[in-house]
Amino acid sequence: MHEKAPVDGTAISHSLLSFSGGAGPDTSRINLLTISSVVASFIMQVVDFPRLIQRFGIIGCLKALCLIFLILNLAVPFTCLLFNTIARQSVMLGVLICQPLCVTFGYPCSILLLTNSAPTVDILKDLNGVVTIFAALWKPTRLAMGGMIYAASDHLWVIC
Repeated sequence: MHEKAPVDGTAISHSLLSFSGGAGPDTSRINLLTISSVVASFIMQVVDFPRLIQRFGIIGCLKALCLIFLILNLAVPFTCLLFNTIARQSVMLGVLICQPLCVTFGYPCSILLLTNSAPTVDILKDLNGVVTIFAALWKPTRLAMGGMIYAASDHLWVIC
């Protein structure tokens, strides 16, 4: 993200995905964007989450979050096509706010659905244990898979 976009349009290809440049901000700007997204997500979760659940319900909120995730994941690769640096970084800030916000809203929604659907406390305990195990196993697995893909890359795709 911090690499400057090359002027001549040549691709930086030292990984599985070849990039024609980064978004352009320096490290301090990236930190500022990340901190602003965390603060905004925290404030929105504390202030807006209870109101949204009361208004739309748990399932309505979860459906909206799934739709927002789909739109974000489809739109993110096209942010590199924005030529204006301020517009590109504004879109990145919006993504950095929306994605963690969806995660922080989605986790309590799914926990509430699990809690409401379990007929007994024993089944709820078992479900919680299984979910915790898979979550704990997935975090290092996804990092290891990402590292292996990065290390074993071979100029296959060009992102932007």
